[in-house]
Amino acid sequence: MNKRKENPILFFDGYCNLCSGTVNFILKKEKEPYYNFASFQSKTAKNLLSEEFLAEPPATIVVFDNSMFYIQSEAALQIARHLKFPWNTLQALKILPIKLRDAIYQWVA
Repeated sequence: MNKRKENPILFFDGYCNLCSGTVNFILKKEKEPYYNFASFQSKTAKNLLSEEFLAEPPATIVVFDNSMFYIQSEAALQIARHLKFPWNTLQALKILPIKLRDAIYQWVA
């Protein structure tokens, strides 16, 4: 069995109240502890994210998992996979075109 070396990291804007609220929501709704959390202002972010990215972080959460970065609706759907029912059913939105999903995400964010 191929075991994961490290849990994914969820990056968020440490100055954003909605982002901090999202982190608290995820912590309460996770099936089991799965994500590590780091703000864009953290040392972890400085080590893993490019300077250009950190100069103007996106208005989104970013999930770093298995050397892949996920943003906007893709990040949200990655997170939903590890939440308790009924939140994990949000994965069904994957059938929508990414442009539509991202537009909805940006409207909410």
